[in-house]
Amino acid sequence: IYYGSALTLAYFQRSNKEVERWIASPAIQAESDAIVQLVKGSDQVGFRALQHRSGPAAVLTNWGQDDEIEVRFRGEYASIMNLPNNSPARIRHRGQSTYAELRLPAGRACVLKARK
Repeated sequence: IYYGSALTLAYFQRSNKEVERWIASPAIQAESDAIVQLVKGSDQVGFRALQHRSGPAAVLTNWGQDDEIEVRFRGEYASIMNLPNNSPARIRHRGQSTYAELRLPAGRACVLKARK
């Protein structure tokens, strides 16, 4: 903790790009390894990734205006269901991931569940 705090304080004094990489790299690596990741959405969208033996899920809540959301599920999935209204989300496959896209209205929540 001391090393990380000292490094961060030094960065604020001298804005060095190499130090910025040292500080950010553990968080960037952890995020890229996440099973479920919010890829697109405003800062007013709450996001929680869940892992279950039946597969991953994402809980999304929108505290702002209507928003276009994109969620990445690591792995190949045949469908991603929007559980509250039991409808399939638009999906696309890229690399080893499946992306779900949907419009989340203001003040609403949804649960996306990946299915093989």
